[in-house]
Amino acid sequence: MIKEVVGDLIYLAKQGEFDIIAHGTNCSHAWNSGIARQVKMEFPEAFAVDLDTVEGDESKLGTISHTKICHPIIVNLYTQFKYGRDQGVLADYNAIEKALTELKTNFKGKRIGIPKIGAGRARGDWSIIKPIIEKVFNEQDDDVTIVTFVQDVTQQSQAGKTTVIKTHKRTPYTVTYQTMNTNLHPRGKRKCKVCDQKKSVKELISEIHGVWTCKDTCHDKFFSMVEANHYTIHPPSLTPPVTKTISVE
Repeated sequence: MIKEVVGDLIYLAKQGEFDIIAHGTNCSHAWNSGIARQVKMEFPEAFAVDLDTVEGDESKLGTISHTKICHPIIVNLYTQFKYGRDQGVLADYNAIEKALTELKTNFKGKRIGIPKIGAGRARGDWSIIKPIIEKVFNEQDDDVTIVTFVQDVTQQSQAGKTTVIKTHKRTPYTVTYQTMNTNLHPRGKRKCKVCDQKKSVKELISEIHGVWTCKDTCHDKFFSMVEANHYTIHPPSLTPPVTKTISVE
């Protein structure tokens, strides 16, 4: 059975709704945005498992890796090779089917929660991806829930009135840093927190207020330092989402 709900995948998993969270990722250890970024911060072991694989190995496409200790189990589905903007569709539909098939084989009978794999930052076509999910999980005892995360959901009632359902909105992380120079520099330059080099803001990225890192070389290293407890992360307080089942097959 496949269900589709509106809510927060990670929050629902922490509430015990799923045994497994599965999400799509690339083959280059880049978890800088989207659901992968959230998984990385909430479940560091999932990113550590990915780091144990070979970076940039195209043969990973269609395979999976997964955590051993944390609950729920986090499964990384290698569904795209490249990552980043301005590169067109990154989702590999064959890899999605192969990875989902391996997920089902390895975790048959488990309650699995997934986002709209490949249809977000990978820019895949959901009208192609959803039938793939339905093809793989086509047995009665399959228990898969597709969770769509949106801030507001518009619902049309039978009486013709339109209402807006408010869903849970994630609270950003705050980080306590060790002593580091956070002075701003002239001419649009900032200092990278990892390599300590001054660079143009065009070469840097800032996902956490006051923290700048090199886009291509230092960004992931910084979050690895966070996960190695070189920095202290204060988890966000969670408030329940509004979760509404929109279809059941």
